[in-house]
Amino acid sequence: MPCAPPQSRRRYRLWTEAEVLILKNFINCHNGQNGKADRASFDNLQEALRNCIPEGTSPRNECEIQCKLIRLRQKNPSHGPGRNTRLSSKERITETRKRSPSERPKMSLKHRNPTPKVEPKKFINADLPLPASKRSKKNGQLSTGEATGDLEEETTSTVSEHCQTYDREIASNVAVNASDSSGSRRSFANSETINTNMRIEPWEQKLIENFRMILRNRMYKLPLMHSSVQTRMDETMERVECGIQCFTEAHAVVGLSTSQLTEDALELCRMMVPAAQGRELMQNLRTLYGHPAVPLKRFLLVVASNAIYTWAFNEFEETPQDQFPPNLIDVVNLFRQYNPEVVHRLSVASNIKFLEDSVQPRLPELAEKYQRQLFDIFLTLRKSRANEILRIGENDDFNYRHEYRQARLLKWQDCLEKAFCDTLTLRLNMAKSSRQYEAKIYKQGDKFDGRWMEAVGSWHKAANGSYHVIVCLRPAVCSYERGSVLSELDCEGPVVVVKAQVMLEASEVSSRDVSEKVLASSPIV
Repeated sequence: MPCAPPQSRRRYRLWTEAEVLILKNFINCHNGQNGKADRASFDNLQEALRNCIPEGTSPRNECEIQCKLIRLRQKNPSHGPGRNTRLSSKERITETRKRSPSERPKMSLKHRNPTPKVEPKKFINADLPLPASKRSKKNGQLSTGEATGDLEEETTSTVSEHCQTYDREIASNVAVNASDSSGSRRSFANSETINTNMRIEPWEQKLIENFRMILRNRMYKLPLMHSSVQTRMDETMERVECGIQCFTEAHAVVGLSTSQLTEDALELCRMMVPAAQGRELMQNLRTLYGHPAVPLKRFLLVVASNAIYTWAFNEFEETPQDQFPPNLIDVVNLFRQYNPEVVHRLSVASNIKFLEDSVQPRLPELAEKYQRQLFDIFLTLRKSRANEILRIGENDDFNYRHEYRQARLLKWQDCLEKAFCDTLTLRLNMAKSSRQYEAKIYKQGDKFDGRWMEAVGSWHKAANGSYHVIVCLRPAVCSYERGSVLSELDCEGPVVVVKAQVMLEASEVSSRDVSEKVLASSPIV
């Protein structure tokens, strides 16, 4: 059977629409001459053509691409670089005048800030999106009408749309640079008209950058962990216990007296008993002195605890008296009128700066001052013998007793200064956090509240609301949102960070209730 004659086959396959589009864009992105482009651009063109070849066909060789480029240049030569992607200023104004008033951009082009020069692309991918007016879908693929027709007009209109979008973004960014650091664009984005004659000067740009840096770096930190606060307070009370032991060893204390109380001592004693002043206050103090559950060292511990958490905690100065200088009040009021959030963040930055520059360097000085003040109060509370002789051992030499007392007093000073300094440092960290803190001290006769208190003693498991407080060994610490009022009627209410340690009326009087080192009475001579 004779063989069929071989069918005639084309030497080269036809060029697809996608390949022609890539070649025309390649011509538009270069100098428009008939000569060859540089080798790097030509390699990119070959790579782009290789990615869009139909299945079952081989890629184009260099000779085919060169011939096709020459024919396309002769048929539709380009006018030079950037012609299809950017118009001159005169052509922009002409194009604007040709449009109807509704189609014209709201911003006058002659006042527009010059856009940055865009480098021409080496080639445009075949996947370049076409205008929405000429885009359609059929069975998930582009229709033939999108790939045929006037390709230059489609590419020019697409690039023109991108340029208009870019110009609008530039104008928007100029307005945003004058807004606050939180990115709030509502005052400019919602305005229908923009003053195009306004221009940000270099010094204004620097001012905005520094202003944002201040607001970003000086902000409230996260609240402290409850366990961390509990640990610091326990360590503080251990130092106070050690200091009281040294004080009783250095001074022969027989009992307590109300005859020589100073005003500072009376203020601390008023926190322990319900009566605020007068004869009733003195009577309640004498009754508390003789209570079997409140020996001498325990009473001194309560007084020291009240002093620490009143002077170094509740009376801690965390905001300056004059938050803003008087000559800047008008500027602050102007900020408050347009953006109250900026004024709030500025006040936060002012508070943080005050804590870091003014309060923190003075903490050791305050700790030393509070230690001396508490020492004077202890001297007015004590009742001692006339000769104040301490039994140190068999050797009763005066010089030995003097050196021993001096060493004990130095130990007292060191322990109490560290206790005050630790509390001040803790309070400083709380002042830099996003919540406010307060110490709550309970008086004699207050009812037991399991949410705020924990009883010290063997009856603490059975403690309920029917029990009453004798003394508060350590106050409770709570936190609440800044700007709100500390009240249990608030929506959220204060958060209990550390519970108060209290002695209850029904508790056993035993040295095991609290540390023996502090609560057990020392021998008195």
